[in-house]
Amino acid sequence: MPSKDLQPEQLKIWLAAVVRKDAPAFRSLYDATSPKLFGFALRILVKREWAEEVLQESFVSIWNNASSYQSSLAAPMTWMTTIVRNKAFDYLRRVDHDVEIDADTFDKDVMNAMESADPTPLDALQLTDDAKALANCLGAWRDCIVKPLRCPSIMTCRTAR
Repeated sequence: MPSKDLQPEQLKIWLAAVVRKDAPAFRSLYDATSPKLFGFALRILVKREWAEEVLQESFVSIWNNASSYQSSLAAPMTWMTTIVRNKAFDYLRRVDHDVEIDADTFDKDVMNAMESADPTPLDALQLTDDAKALANCLGAWRDCIVKPLRCPSIMTCRTAR
């Protein structure tokens, strides 16, 4: 599971390795950053399948353009987020030629969200799945406990054994 606190130094190391086309480093970079970047794309695009496509396009760009990353200009996550942002805006323009994007306002809102400790949409989805599983378990557990209490004869029979 990726760390919630992405370490810029580690991201820089992976990006430097990606410049040399180091596939394991790219995989590590992807594993560490894709949940956050997917959440970012999903926030822009709303539709999950669009966000998945943009994320894939973005990581292809990251792979192909890692050599253009300059640590003196931006943190690694900022650089990758900018790629995702631009790909998402391009995607929106492709699917809806009439879309108007107020990039300045949008950037402020989204960057605040990216820096937030709140769960990403992917985290929220996982929490939802976990909550459903827990509810199912509790329902089954309740049946094991409550039914015998409602029917004393069941308790008596079990206790007598």
